[in-house]
Amino acid sequence: MSRTLLTLALSAVVAAGLLARPSPAEAQTPTGSTRALGMSNAIHSISSGTMAPYGNPAGMSMVYQYMVEGSYGFVHESNDSRAGIAVIDSSTNPGFALGGAYLYQGGAVSGDVDGHWHRLNVGGSTGYQSGSVGVFFGGLYHYQHDALADTHDGSFGMIVSVQRMINLGVVGHNLFDPRPDPGRRRMLSSGISVGREQFILAFDTTVDFSSREEPTMIYAG
Repeated sequence: MSRTLLTLALSAVVAAGLLARPSPAEAQTPTGSTRALGMSNAIHSISSGTMAPYGNPAGMSMVYQYMVEGSYGFVHESNDSRAGIAVIDSSTNPGFALGGAYLYQGGAVSGDVDGHWHRLNVGGSTGYQSGSVGVFFGGLYHYQHDALADTHDGSFGMIVSVQRMINLGVVGHNLFDPRPDPGRRRMLSSGISVGREQFILAFDTTVDFSSREEPTMIYAG
């Protein structure tokens, strides 16, 4: 088996396991990206491609590409299913990237409480490259429909990249209409990553301002 096939197989196994039993961070920031799940959601400094509509929208314009990704997960204990699709296009217009993601979850949270919800993330990104340093900015519009209400919100992020080897990222999630439910919390995430596509070390810190009276810290790496 070639190295590429082995890497794909291992990534699929890790992603499937994380989809089956979400971590606390994943439960608070719903994602349909298998790569993000495989990296334990430490993606706010490297949210290129289909990770960007879930993590940091600034990453949409970091790499020139057109990408489509679908995903499906099932949680046996709660009989919940989650399906998603993400599309990124930064190749048609290199100066401004567009992308979006749709997530659907079906199941019951507890008792008769309906756990079905739909979430749509749509956004854009642009950036500036000067020598070995690049600065990228992006924003996302969120729409979520569930049994409680329809909500509209937004997230904004920035990534600073040095030689595409060291990346620093920060993003604010759900800045305008936060709710205490998973996926609609007001959070501030920052991250740092070192490496390129073949090997990357990444670490994220997220402050959740909506979970309790005191902000909660979430770490991922």
